[in-house]
Amino acid sequence: MRLGKPLVEIRPVPADAAEEERRRIERKARDIELLNRYADELNAQAEEILEYQADIFVPPSKRSKKSKKLRGKG
Repeated sequence: MRLGKPLVEIRPVPADAAEEERRRIERKARDIELLNRYADELNAQAEEILEYQADIFVPPSKRSKKSKKLRGKG
């Protein structure tokens, strides 16, 4: 009690509350599963992009003098 007033009230839980909670948890689980699928797809696409970029990227130290002249830096 605080200042002579109760802080909480204890009441019985409605019979359908447990069923509603179960449904809510199932919906959340489905949402999480979908998000994980999308995350997996995005990760796979990102890996492909990074592999492609790694294949076409030539570090500055590996560039030939000819390619530097073409870019106007030689």
